[in-house]
Amino acid sequence: MPRPAGSGRCDAHRNFGHIGADIVRADQRQDPDTDIRYTRSPAGGRRFAASARLDAGESANQWHPALAVDGEDLLVAWQDNRLGDNDIFFARSRDRGVSFVPDARLDDSGSDPSEQTRPHVAIDPATRTAYAVWEDERLGPAAIAVAKMPLE
Repeated sequence: MPRPAGSGRCDAHRNFGHIGADIVRADQRQDPDTDIRYTRSPAGGRRFAASARLDAGESANQWHPALAVDGEDLLVAWQDNRLGDNDIFFARSRDRGVSFVPDARLDDSGSDPSEQTRPHVAIDPATRTAYAVWEDERLGPAAIAVAKMPLE
């Protein structure tokens, strides 16, 4: 599979469907921090569009991206340390990656200095509900936290 433009890929999540391929990845470009970038290939992975940055966390690391796609809905979640510890942020597209709403925090740990890491996301097409799970250390050793969001 051809690699999308950009240097220094740390980890990626891919979705290949009947209408194309979506890739979200942590990417280190010109600064010392990693960012979350999205790219799409309507050609089944043979060619990719230019990637777009999804996170707004300046001078911070974002990594461990996760991707879920259902029709035109695309949801990306990632681990982000812009607030001083690792939290879970996400971005959503309602037009299959053409545009994204600004990223937002997903976990509800507030100002607690605990770590929330390694998210995964899924969309239930029957109920039009998105689910995210992640490791959460608020209560000691990592537990699993979950959030759900109706896709309206």
